[in-house]
Amino acid sequence: NPSFGDTFYPTVLLRLVLPADTVFSLSLALHFALAGLFTYLLLRAIKLEWGAAFVGGAAYMFTGMLLSLVTAGHDGKIYVSALLPLAFLFLYRGVTRGDWRAYVGFAVAVGLSLASPQVQMAYYALMADGFFWLFLVFFSKERPATHVWWYSAALFLGALVIGFALDAIQLVPFLQNIAYTGRAAAGSSSSGWGYATQFSMPPEEILNVIWPSFSGTSILNPSTYWGQNGFKLHNEYFGVTTLILATFAFLLADRRRLTWFLVFLLAYGTLFAFGGHTPFYYLPYTLLPGIKLTRAPGMMFFLPAFATACLAGLGTHVLLRAGGAVRIRWVIWWLVGLGAALLLALAGAWKSLMLSFAPAQLASAVDANYPAFQLDAVRAVILGALMLGLVLALKSGRLRGTTWAAVVGVLVLLDLWSGERRQIVFGPPAT
Repeated sequence: NPSFGDTFYPTVLLRLVLPADTVFSLSLALHFALAGLFTYLLLRAIKLEWGAAFVGGAAYMFTGMLLSLVTAGHDGKIYVSALLPLAFLFLYRGVTRGDWRAYVGFAVAVGLSLASPQVQMAYYALMADGFFWLFLVFFSKERPATHVWWYSAALFLGALVIGFALDAIQLVPFLQNIAYTGRAAAGSSSSGWGYATQFSMPPEEILNVIWPSFSGTSILNPSTYWGQNGFKLHNEYFGVTTLILATFAFLLADRRRLTWFLVFLLAYGTLFAFGGHTPFYYLPYTLLPGIKLTRAPGMMFFLPAFATACLAGLGTHVLLRAGGAVRIRWVIWWLVGLGAALLLALAGAWKSLMLSFAPAQLASAVDANYPAFQLDAVRAVILGALMLGLVLALKSGRLRGTTWAAVVGVLVLLDLWSGERRQIVFGPPAT
């Protein structure tokens, strides 16, 4: 298998001096830090304040679609997710500055993503890159008149060629090998619509973005996952605090177009992740080359996670700018909704909803998972109340500027860590 493991990814060099299991753990930790750093740099490049960029980076660094992959060992998914904001950063600089060197940086980001070697995740990231380039060139109004669209298109396509060439040592045998795999054989069990839509994200599991234990997971306690997939090794938690901050992004008038692009990316990634659960997936399945050979479209949900983190950065920027003039009704409505959900959870009302979605044979999993969901409902109300307190502190002038943003960023990190820490298991070194 020419695309197995990080054979050609830079982290393999660490194995020359450190044990393989240590390198694996360090590589994951490194890429969480890089995911946060690259998102921070991207948001700074689009001229958000320091604190807003810090919050956005924190929200993406520990988002569920990255951090919950640790115990499953999905290193390639984490690598590609971490490189996505780096690719966006180089595209933004390339288009808005008309700088060909930034396109070379984008090519390197593409090459590293392909070498990860999570080719399917790299495919999804390339879709997002293409959408972002189209937005910057034709809709953002930030492209200088001297950087004409056809010249930018030539640089963009040239960067893609360089990116693929950087990983040609791995991609060429991979492409040659496809014809001999079960996925390429007509009529095999590893082909067709049924196979391609395996491990689609069930629409009801969208509620995991608010309560990470809503549907349970299989990796730590298989008896708690009651969803429609055969098993589940991750969760989709965005963070209550992240979601509250993201709702303020729509008040940023001078970045309205960027806000709507991020909403588009969020909506597209969500519909794609739903896979066979909605008719939408027939479009990429039919029109996009190679999609028929893939499965688990739920992996696409890292794009909504990234878009939401960026929206949280934009929302924090609004709060920092508006200061005491900002209205807090969004946070109050969030608190009312979370409080109502908590009362229903304590009364057992959510269990009926879960049972309506769960396969009949998994009713016991709903019972096993429900106490964890109730704790999540309590935690969400507490976190929402803390965020409301910080907004009030900003309005009253008790906390301001960088200090306020730093406290918000720490709250975002604690929120995500409290939901994702169960997905990280420490053990003794390998023998």
